[in-house]
Amino acid sequence: MNARRRREVPEWMQRVYESDGSWYFVPRGGKWIRLCRVSEGESRLLERLREEKGKIAAMEGIGNMPRLVGEYVKAFKDDHKEKAWPKYGDYVKPAFKNLNANQVDAAHVSKFLRTKYKDKLHMQRIMRAFLSGFFQWAIEERHAKTNPCRDVKLKKPAARTAYITDVEFAAIRDNMLKNKNGHKVPGGEMMQCFVDLCYLTAQRSTDIRDLRWRADPAAPAACNWVDQEAGVIPPRGRIVVASIKSEPGGEKR
Repeated sequence: MNARRRREVPEWMQRVYESDGSWYFVPRGGKWIRLCRVSEGESRLLERLREEKGKIAAMEGIGNMPRLVGEYVKAFKDDHKEKAWPKYGDYVKPAFKNLNANQVDAAHVSKFLRTKYKDKLHMQRIMRAFLSGFFQWAIEERHAKTNPCRDVKLKKPAARTAYITDVEFAAIRDNMLKNKNGHKVPGGEMMQCFVDLCYLTAQRSTDIRDLRWRADPAAPAACNWVDQEAGVIPPRGRIVVASIKSEPGGEKR
């Protein structure tokens, strides 16, 4: 018996699929984009397809930076606890879309940081670190020969001089129980526990959110410590309290 002949798909119809009476376009590595109803005809389909492909072309540019940044994020996103880390790649892609990785120099990186994150010194340092990691990977993968971030100097953010007072801390904590209309907030008591842990352990909020119960091998049913290996909260009830220095009108936290 002869095999059924495969129908050749026109080039313009590649990555276009019909589902539930509508046409969809699926770009590589992207989500399904609805184009139009099948009943609207081929002219409408072509119009919408041209429109969506134009958006992608405008976003991707002519360089390989967007593609390589996407590959880098996909390869290492599971190694970063920070949920926002993959989004850093989205911030980088439009700014470098017309450049190849081996064309980017320190001037390109510096202009990107100082223009997009003007007066945001902390974010400048975060994005420089992201780009530095990317270019180190690009060197290892032979997409680039140098890391331009090494020659980018940034102004150090000024140290904070304001400290929350006891009254301010209590007000924040109390307002977690009710919204501005006076209605009870679901999970408000849990949020109070959250800020208490941030204060008592002097840890970043991200570290507290990532805490997980750990069972005591000597008494598995007791469950009497949290994340001992990370050193955030020690076992058996001992609490690490941040050193507190008294200040007029309140305490340093």
